[in-house]
Amino acid sequence: MRNPTLLTAAVLLFPVLVSAQLGEGFGKAQGVLQGRDGGGEIPGVGRIRDVALGGGAAAKPAAPDFTLTDLKGAKMRLSAHKGKVVVLDFFATWCDHCKKSTPWLVGRSKEGVVVLGIAVDSSEDKATLAKYVQDYAIPYQIAVDEKGSLGNTPAYASRGIPTFVIVGKDGAIRSKIIGFLKDDLDAAMKAALAE
Repeated sequence: MRNPTLLTAAVLLFPVLVSAQLGEGFGKAQGVLQGRDGGGEIPGVGRIRDVALGGGAAAKPAAPDFTLTDLKGAKMRLSAHKGKVVVLDFFATWCDHCKKSTPWLVGRSKEGVVVLGIAVDSSEDKATLAKYVQDYAIPYQIAVDEKGSLGNTPAYASRGIPTFVIVGKDGAIRSKIIGFLKDDLDAAMKAALAE
């Protein structure tokens, strides 16, 4: 049985260790909209707060495409959903806030929003993930970021989970929100759907 305290510490310390290894650039790449307390700069992406709120002259950055294999062996590609609003959910099955957000995501997936679940704990086995999918009746694709490739992409990098990246119909990032901030998520999704 894995130790949740050790896993939590590892997830929280990972960005610090990588930041120290890669230098200050990685730390700057993790400036994100965290609720209502402001945004930050992401190299090559710009001010997420301006994009999330639809204001300012900031260009709306394209969400980097990716391909992962889901639990059923099918390919999960962001680009396959162009023309639709997509919510990328970076989560772990042992994360309490992730568990709280999952029923909300299931509801949104039934309202015309594409949800793609990306498990960030590569040590979780497929049986644990399959049980999570069954327990929450998750109808959307779930894949594991086994190599951490998405977590190291500046547009998706995060300091915590759950992290939600909302991608507009045009494939551009609209919001990046760390934590299950339901009002912020609802507002960001409503804005993306209205475009």
